[in-house]
Formats: sequence, C-alpha cells, structure tokens
Amino acid sequence: MASVFPWGEKWGSDLSDGYRHRTALAQDVFEIVRMLESHDLGEALAAAAGYPLTWLQVRAFWFIGAAPGLSQRQLAERLGQSAPTTSKLVSRLADLGFLRVGRDPGDHRAQQIHLSTRGDAVVAAIYGAGDGLIEAATSRLTSDTRAHLDTAVSALRDALGAVVDQKDLTG
Repeated sequence: MASVFPWGEKWGSDLSDGYRHRTALAQDVFEIVRMLESHDLGEALAAAAGYPLTWLQVRAFWFIGAAPGLSQRQLAERLGQSAPTTSKLVSRLADLGFLRVGRDPGDHRAQQIHLSTRGDAVVAAIYGAGDGLIEAATSRLTSDTRAHLDTAVSALRDALGAVVDQKDLTG
C-alpha cells in the first residue's frame, strides 16, 4: 500500500531503521483513524444498526454519549460546525426523541444535552455494529497476533492520551 504521508516516501530511504519504524507506525495509526472516520463507514455502521443517519448525526451521538451534559457550544466545537447548524441538529434529534435538552444548573443561559433512552439505544446499536466490524477484521488474525494487538492498542491509547493530556505533542 502506498503511503498517504509524503514524508514516508520522500525520506524513507534516508531514515534510520528506528525512525522509519516509528514513521511507519504513525502512518498505520493515521490510516486506521482515517478509515474509522470515514463518512461512509459511520453511515454504514448506523444503517447496519438500523438507523439511517448522516455522518454528522452519528458523530453527534458519539460525542454526546461520551460526554453527557455537553452544551450546544461544546458540541458545535467538537463537530466543527456553526452554532446555527448545531442548534438545528440538536432540535431535530430532540424532536425525534433521541436527545433530552435542558438548562445547565450552573449557567441558566446554556443548555445541557443528554441522550434519551432511545438515543442510548442508537449509540449501543452503532457500537455493536462497530464491534462486528472489528471482530470481522481481527478474526483474520492468529489468536497470538490478536492478543498482542489487544495489548498494544490499549497501551498506545493510554500513552497517546497521556501525551495529549499534557499537551506535549512533540513526544
């Protein structure tokens, strides 16, 4: 597979083996993220779960499910959308019974967004479809490789989280 990152091809032969390995690892991780953030994949997972949602709706469910009580401003920032677009999205999902929107007790001007019971079911179904996708992909691996992958992915997630939390993005 050709690299989607120019430095892998441009500098690949000039890099030490250790650096080339780290660059290849970064390329693989970014490629996995790109695949998982695909609009088509998100919509397909939702459809497989029985919910024909747009990519923006899928992402809204994920963000609200991960951080109950988000304000519309916070959701807009995470979605990379304008306040009016996010307001329409939240209103539509609330009208369909997927969200509960209420006032923030600490700031009566702000609204808190929570998943309703129906919204929780959507998130669970989408994650279930995602579990099926990962199961299908990892079923092609040996049990030994899969065990190592489980350990390595968890360790990488924790290490990346620590670096991002410290805002030290240079390593």
